[in-house]
Amino acid sequence: LNEIRNNFEIGAFYNELKGETLYGSGDGCPTNGCNGYELIADLDFDTNNNGTLDEQDLFWNEGKGWDPIGSFSEKFVAEFNGNGHTLHNLVMRRPGETFLGLFAYSELSNFHDFSLSANLTTGAESGGILGYSWRTEFKNLNIDVVIMGEPNEDDCLSKCVPNKLGGIVGSADESSFSNIVMKADITGLDRLGGLVGHGIGDTNSQFDEIAIQANINGDDFIGALAGDLSTYKIN
Repeated sequence: LNEIRNNFEIGAFYNELKGETLYGSGDGCPTNGCNGYELIADLDFDTNNNGTLDEQDLFWNEGKGWDPIGSFSEKFVAEFNGNGHTLHNLVMRRPGETFLGLFAYSELSNFHDFSLSANLTTGAESGGILGYSWRTEFKNLNIDVVIMGEPNEDDCLSKCVPNKLGGIVGSADESSFSNIVMKADITGLDRLGGLVGHGIGDTNSQFDEIAIQANINGDDFIGALAGDLSTYKIN
């Protein structure tokens, strides 16, 4: 795995979503190549350590904060191993924007062994780690997240209201979750869950050993584990 030791290096993910290289280099990878990233230190998105998002922060982005990694056309398709480290103070102020999180989209991926604290203002289909996951595994995580869902006030044609919000992932298809400790405060319209907003599973999809403390405010389809769930096994 490519080693991530500071905030500048996590920013390199935007162009290297398969985890094969870091800054275009595979130095340190085995002969068969790398297939993801691993943290070798804690990271703090409050890069000037003053307790607020401001212009001196590396990920200020005109007040919007963190820009999620990946897109619908370029999904994260690799392993993210936290090695027990913590991602502190992930902040986004992007009301009405969809598919938000540390990452935007993933498929055939694996996120494991890290802690995350986040405070996010989002639109639909958003979560602390991911907006949308397909066949993705989440394991050994400790997440503390506040998500405030707000509608899209522009001339909006789809996904205009803040639904499908989850502490880990907004929409999770055919994914699995195990050994998760979750503290979530989520506000939105409907399909709001402590881990997952909306999920459609398959025979391998499951929740196993989950501990949740959740405060969720919305109108319909609200659950500590998930807002709306189909074909998931709960152990």
